[in-house]
Amino acid sequence: MYTHKRKKFLDPAALELATRQITHLAQKAKIRTALVGGFAMQLYGSPRLTGDIDFIGDDWPKGLKPEKPLSFGGFQTKAPNEVPVDFILRNDDYKDLYDAALNHTVWVKEVGAYTVEPEYLAAIKMAAGRAQ
Repeated sequence: MYTHKRKKFLDPAALELATRQITHLAQKAKIRTALVGGFAMQLYGSPRLTGDIDFIGDDWPKGLKPEKPLSFGGFQTKAPNEVPVDFILRNDDYKDLYDAALNHTVWVKEVGAYTVEPEYLAAIKMAAGRAQ
């Protein structure tokens, strides 16, 4: 029997605060990070809703406590405001793609974070094998 766990869609203000919090932790640790996923797509105008934020990085801020590993590298955690976060750290065949994405970012002043450019968001989604 197939069951689908519904994800609660979050208010953009909560997502923005979580983004600022994660970015602040990364900046303190001198770690490069960038938004990917549904919230990054919203910042480019997509109507897609999301229940978490997704970051890629070249390391992870030690102020984040890993809660559950991601099958493709990285971990699930929560921002200080309790918003769920997937912090992606690839160390597989897609590492070069994610490294390139970190080199192709745009500063989004409204949320105080770097976001991966749209072309790389699409490539990352394709690499993940997800339809969204």
